[in-house]
Amino acid sequence: MGMRTVAKLIPWIALAVLGCAVDGSGARANSSKAVTLTMLVRCDGCGETRSTLIDAQGRRDGLKDRVEVSEIPGCERQTEPGEASTDGEAGEAVTIFHIKAARGAPFRLLLETPRPGDAVISLTGAVDGARSCAADGGGAVAAGEASEWRVRWSAKGDSCVATIDRITVASSPKSDK
Repeated sequence: MGMRTVAKLIPWIALAVLGCAVDGSGARANSSKAVTLTMLVRCDGCGETRSTLIDAQGRRDGLKDRVEVSEIPGCERQTEPGEASTDGEAGEAVTIFHIKAARGAPFRLLLETPRPGDAVISLTGAVDGARSCAADGGGAVAAGEASEWRVRWSAKGDSCVATIDRITVASSPKSDK
């Protein structure tokens, strides 16, 4: 390979190296620490609750224009059916988000419910598989109204700090755009 060929390849090699150091959110990846978040969402008394997670870039996991989507890289969503009560009535389902996130990546959580009830949100963060932080949030929700929470966390070394804050209660049937 001649010097001219090598000179032409240098910009492409530089892009490849930079691409390996940046994750899908645009934040620098830390190859020595695996950071994962697990968020459980339940709404007691609400009936079928629609949970949508939105990352800082506006990508969603949940509903978008009333269609199920999974746009957030490294995010997996599952729904576990609720346990039946002693009178045979079905319990509330739990939505679980498993997220491999860049350190400090913020998220928003939208909930829509057909009946009023109490939202329960639990977040656990782990660095290299060891539990390092947790946060709880939630509160009363009204039927047919979108409720929104900001989920933030930051990691330093082998530990992290997490918060879940309610940021709005909006009366809008089109909140899942």
